[in-house]
Amino acid sequence: MKVSVIMLVSAFLVLVLCAGTHAFGQTKAAAEDEASAYFTLQPHPEEILYYIGFRTMVISASGLDRSVVSPSGSEASFKILPGSTSNDLKMTTSARIEGQFQVENAPYELRDRGDTECFQGKCYPERSASAMVAKASIWGLPTSPLHPGISWTVEISHAWEFGPAGKQTIRVISVDPEDGSVILTRDGEGDGPRDQAGNTTVVMKGGRSYTVSVKRGHTHWSGKATIQHGLIVSDECLSDAEVELSSPEFGKVTGRERMFMALMQHPEAIQY
Repeated sequence: MKVSVIMLVSAFLVLVLCAGTHAFGQTKAAAEDEASAYFTLQPHPEEILYYIGFRTMVISASGLDRSVVSPSGSEASFKILPGSTSNDLKMTTSARIEGQFQVENAPYELRDRGDTECFQGKCYPERSASAMVAKASIWGLPTSPLHPGISWTVEISHAWEFGPAGKQTIRVISVDPEDGSVILTRDGEGDGPRDQAGNTTVVMKGGRSYTVSVKRGHTHWSGKATIQHGLIVSDECLSDAEVELSSPEFGKVTGRERMFMALMQHPEAIQY
């Protein structure tokens, strides 16, 4: 089950982090430990976490009726199980899309700081745009103490839900040592198809639908997230990709494919 499927549940990626080796008189190891505390999970068995998610995609081009593809809203709960560690979060999950259960009390696990997910005994690289944990492949780790304005670079070696392989900059907006939270932005770009991107899609022109081939070029993405002790409190991301749409019947046109997602921790279960 992917975080993209339920907007919460869908990559092994190479990280290149840049920062100084000393800051404020601390050693590099001490600085890394201080910074990593904001990204390190502190699981509490029997705790139940609730998330709400939204994802949509819009294709636009000259002469084309604006096409909104696969808008979806979902919510899910995650119950933390005994035996969970900071690097291996064991849970059961129940998830609904548009109010309809897709899974209920299913075994679910996130490993490797969120970069590997296991659902009902099968494990996969986790390549969604976000997850309930601060994924190593997206956010990386700084090597100096966190403070507003500090930044580091993350190299993404594989295509993911919202973009191709590329490079992004992570920047700190604010830090709250009292509750272990940090607000970050991400800004990146790359060329080529995103993960699980279809080669065809349906668009509207003059009130008529056409099935067209899709070729994706340069993509830029940006977003903002609040992370608390390794858990995502809120996260949003917008990607903007160049696309070429074509078919014998439709012809050829260049346009944009924009994707937006939002993921938010919710204080209680949603009642239906």
